[in-house]
Amino acid sequence: MPLFQEIGVIGLGMIGGSVALDVRKAGVAKRIIAASRRRSTLEKAKRAGLIDQAVCNSKSIFEKADFVVLATPPSVVSHYLEIMAKTNPSLLVTDVSSVKGKIVQAANKILGRKHSFVGSHPIAGSEQSGLEAAQPNLFQGKTVVVTPARKNQEESVRKVVAFWSCLGARVKLLGPNEHDYLLAATSHLPHLIVYALLDTAMKVKSPLFQSCAGTGF
Repeated sequence: MPLFQEIGVIGLGMIGGSVALDVRKAGVAKRIIAASRRRSTLEKAKRAGLIDQAVCNSKSIFEKADFVVLATPPSVVSHYLEIMAKTNPSLLVTDVSSVKGKIVQAANKILGRKHSFVGSHPIAGSEQSGLEAAQPNLFQGKTVVVTPARKNQEESVRKVVAFWSCLGARVKLLGPNEHDYLLAATSHLPHLIVYALLDTAMKVKSPLFQSCAGTGF
């Protein structure tokens, strides 16, 4: 029996597209409805059978679905929470952002008391992006951190954990701030160092630069 009747996915990049693929494969929901910034992406997902229905207005997803995955950049999660607050504030929703503290705080402020937004961060993916990079079994054996808020009901957290488990993930429960502290050390800081290194290296003007860069570089 499916965990949900209808799952909504907002954002069909690599993560959102892979969520749709695995939801379909695992039979987690009877129907998948999706919204994306580009109509061409929605049409491509529909032709590929990833989704059952494509909509341009995310409001209709909050009205129809019984669970929504916000597979969007962190900077726009609050925007969708505000739409949800006006449409269906008690709806079960998760996200996939790599930063959790500010997003959970925003959910508490926007959605109010005992809301059902439960933050998630699947530690999966690659340097590729877009629907073309979506792949089946992306979350199989990967860690997904679920970051409950104090206002969450246990049933909401249980369902989000069950969702990721159905996609083959290993779920870890962490507080939003603890998650951000750990990810800053294991992901964000290393990225920052690499970007700074490359920025400095690109400023070196010498025909010998490439020949002097070893495999360690």
